[in-house]
Amino acid sequence: MQKNIRKKYLRLKYYREKFGYRQEPFGKFIGISVAQYSKKENGRQKWGLDECEILRDKINEHLKEAGELPITLDYLFFAENVSYTTQRKAS
Repeated sequence: MQKNIRKKYLRLKYYREKFGYRQEPFGKFIGISVAQYSKKENGRQKWGLDECEILRDKINEHLKEAGELPITLDYLFFAENVSYTTQRKAS
């Protein structure tokens, strides 16, 4: 039996904490409770595309204010799932 592996969204957590947010405001941005948000950030619930876009946009607002480059949805939510060998084949 294969163990169910959860993907924690460490980049999302990094940016959330970098700009001084707790989980509750990020949950409010997308209209869910802090408990639901925690489950999503820790990989126990799936994200909706609309939720991902809202959080990416919120993070990009802060990055712009800080004079930093914006991030993509792929970078924030999906890039960690792609192995190095898969990335090399695509290059």
